[in-house]
Amino acid sequence: MGIVALVLGVVTLLIANRWRKKVVFALLGVLWAAGLGAYVYASYGAQRAMAAAERRTTRAVIEVQGQVGESWGVTRTVAVRTPGELASLFEGLKLERNAVGMTSACGCTGNPHIQLCDAEGRFATVTVHHGRMVRGTLWSCGNVDLRAEAAAKLRAFMDSKGVELED
Repeated sequence: MGIVALVLGVVTLLIANRWRKKVVFALLGVLWAAGLGAYVYASYGAQRAMAAAERRTTRAVIEVQGQVGESWGVTRTVAVRTPGELASLFEGLKLERNAVGMTSACGCTGNPHIQLCDAEGRFATVTVHHGRMVRGTLWSCGNVDLRAEAAAKLRAFMDSKGVELED
């Protein structure tokens, strides 16, 4: 969405410069603002969804993905059960504001996968991408960047569990 907003902004300036039509400039300005607004709202929705998930989660399962025979699948699982472990995990999952796919929007499946569970079982999956972004079933805006300090905390937490994050 951010790229769309940027393109609309550039087109707005080119058209306004060339034709000096205030109506066209105003219309494209509104479209640009709508694109930027959708972009900001998407990351805000992801932040709210992650905060709600943190309150709801009673345990988590980290699934490390890898080669299993001739296919790809779960090679190892790590349980996260204690309140202290969950707090440390979620400290590493703090999302950057207004950062939907700012570093890149990769097409990988992510590794590891973090299954979030409550008393009834799994309710969401968060996948870690390149140690600096996450994608989740809790939101629909794609990859969202982690805060820089959160990415470092996530890496330290995963290291303490013997899970290597891919770059």
